[in-house]
Amino acid sequence: MIVLKARQEGISTYFAANTFEDVNLKDNRHCNLTSMDTEGTDKIFEMIRTFQTELPADRKRKTRRSNKKELVYESPHRSGILCQTAGKDV
Repeated sequence: MIVLKARQEGISTYFAANTFEDVNLKDNRHCNLTSMDTEGTDKIFEMIRTFQTELPADRKRKTRRSNKKELVYESPHRSGILCQTAGKDV
């Protein structure tokens, strides 16, 4: 889905939260969230990291990998989120 949006409307937070919930609750889900620049990508992934950190203990899954742009859960869940930049910054 491509969303053209105004700034500070909460659209990025809405999509990041819905994507995180889907990936966290369902097995073998893989999502790519793409931003137009590296600053936006960093902000979106920081939201993802916050969602993961603030989850109640009974909903938290073990992560296999969590770095600057990617969150991947361990087996048997195996779902993950990758945040990328659409193009290079000028």
